[in-house]
Amino acid sequence: MAATATSRGVRVGLVWRFLLAALLIGLAPLGVISFFAINGYQEAGDQATEVTRATLDEKSLDSLQLRTVETANAIARFLEDRVQDARTATLIPRDAAAYTTFLAAHQTEVWYLGGTNAAPVELREMMPIFREIAYVGADGRERLRVADGKVVPSNQLRNVSDPANTTYLSEDYFAATKALDPGEVYVSHVTAWYVSQPEQLGTADDPLKAVEGKKYEAIIRFATPLYTEAGAFDGMIVLALDYRHVMGFALHILPTSTQNFTVFPDYASGNYAYMFDNEGWEIAHPRFWVLRGLDPSGQLVSPVREEMSREERGRHPMNLQYGGWADPNLPIMYAKVMQGEDGFVITVNQSNAKKATTYAPIRFAHGVYAEDGIFGGLAIGAEMAEFHQAADKVTTSIAAQRRSLEIQMIGMIIGTAVVVVIVAVVLTRSISAPVQRLGEAAQALERGEMAEEILNELQQRHLRDEVSDLAAVFKVMAEQVIQRERSLKQQIAALNIQIDDQKKRQQVESITETDYFQSLRASAGQMRRRHQDRRSGEQS
Repeated sequence: MAATATSRGVRVGLVWRFLLAALLIGLAPLGVISFFAINGYQEAGDQATEVTRATLDEKSLDSLQLRTVETANAIARFLEDRVQDARTATLIPRDAAAYTTFLAAHQTEVWYLGGTNAAPVELREMMPIFREIAYVGADGRERLRVADGKVVPSNQLRNVSDPANTTYLSEDYFAATKALDPGEVYVSHVTAWYVSQPEQLGTADDPLKAVEGKKYEAIIRFATPLYTEAGAFDGMIVLALDYRHVMGFALHILPTSTQNFTVFPDYASGNYAYMFDNEGWEIAHPRFWVLRGLDPSGQLVSPVREEMSREERGRHPMNLQYGGWADPNLPIMYAKVMQGEDGFVITVNQSNAKKATTYAPIRFAHGVYAEDGIFGGLAIGAEMAEFHQAADKVTTSIAAQRRSLEIQMIGMIIGTAVVVVIVAVVLTRSISAPVQRLGEAAQALERGEMAEEILNELQQRHLRDEVSDLAAVFKVMAEQVIQRERSLKQQIAALNIQIDDQKKRQQVESITETDYFQSLRASAGQMRRRHQDRRSGEQS
């Protein structure tokens, strides 16, 4: 019995082979192209983002710097106008009506938060620029004073030649003004009682919510001497500027918003402005406890130091000259401003908000600021994340385009895969189907049958190919095989007959050649002869 060969390999049909080959040929290049295209787009996008970020940041920084300089100049102009007001005040009659009219005629809007911590309200109110105006005689005694729109009774008038008798117990404006030449104006530092952190916050936990807390109520004194026609000193006119009108220039700035202004800034965001004077004291800031102020005895509260506890730091103002422990850039900004320079630094405030801070000097050369010609500096800080908003919009746009490209590429790959699969299936079936039919013909031939119908079908297809040619050759080969098989069968049949006759002769010979057969044969011959002899005797 013939042994049947068994295949040990894994059988993979032609359809799957062609399909796999088509997918590799069709999708591999597309995948590689897509990969490099997306990565190239990403790299180009990253480079474009960096260039755009740098360019837009530079433009934003330039814009912020310009705003800082313009605001500083606006503050300087405001202060210069107040100097002119002080000079004008020397020309008006020294009576209560004239002074009251003067205060009422000089007003600007004050924008502030009112209401309660739970329900804050934005308020805008026209308020006098000066809180008071006074005429002081040559002996230092006030002759007339109008404060907050009201005439101060004569029994409450003071001798301000002694600083202890002044509002803040330590003001020396009388002596300083008396020493001035005609037309010159004395201007004091920002003067206020110190407001500590607990006093500002009260029950709130953030300055933005501390509507009910204590306010920073400061003044700047303007004073100009009076002289008789003979040139003798004849006293002075003193004005007390309500500092809210100056502080509002800084507090209402919103650096990174299209609105540009806010009623009160959020310190924690890092987006706010502040001011400092020519001695380094901060004089405008959302946190009032960092502002210059006097203790109950009229002396300046000492600046906050690094070694102080957290609680103690809330009871001392900030002086930029000594604030390097909080931010190394603070002393640098102060020094640059006092040199009349503007610029920017990257700073981190005490809420750990990283921001770009631009600064500019406020040029003003009167009173205590005459020597340096600098009132102080204005600094505007913008939190870096929001500072990059313009550049981030470009980044977002590029990222969106990249995602769109990725989706398009994925869709293209999927679409190509579908088309490749369909085409591959159609093509492989057009190849494998005839091959399968040819295989059926081969199986029929194996059974000794001639699958003439299948072979004729393959030969007569509309589109002839190698399979058609193979079918024609196979048909001829099959006919020859079958004819040869028939011939072989006939030969085998004849051979079988010959073999059978030969076997029979051999069997007969094997029997007749035995002694027993020979003995029987001799006995049979004798018997035939006796029988013949008997018959012959009977006939005779």
